[in-house]
Amino acid sequence: MHVRTFSYLSEVSSSEFFSQILNLTTVEWLRASVLQGYVTCAGGGTETTVRSSRDALVAFIETQKSHDVICMFFKSLLQVLEDHGHDDRYVITTLEMLGFIIDSGLISSDNVPEPM
Repeated sequence: MHVRTFSYLSEVSSSEFFSQILNLTTVEWLRASVLQGYVTCAGGGTETTVRSSRDALVAFIETQKSHDVICMFFKSLLQVLEDHGHDDRYVITTLEMLGFIIDSGLISSDNVPEPM
């Protein structure tokens, strides 16, 4: 995995930046915290930030070879909802992200996680 340093503030709204963030979700002990931050940033930013984060999300899900990684990713998103169901900052942005995933056809009956 190539890791790039982002020197300018404008670069932290790029698809490449969000791709690096999403790669951290493959580390189990980081996953929940990374996704918690990702959904608030991806859902609450400018149009450029939202678009870049969604481009990175599409690329991340499409490149996952392991069904287990995809299931863990979705379960972690659902966990964000469960853990922060009282906080609109997380609920609204997580639901928007899940809606985008479903609308984009990135999830199918093959990679839907089992209920928790």
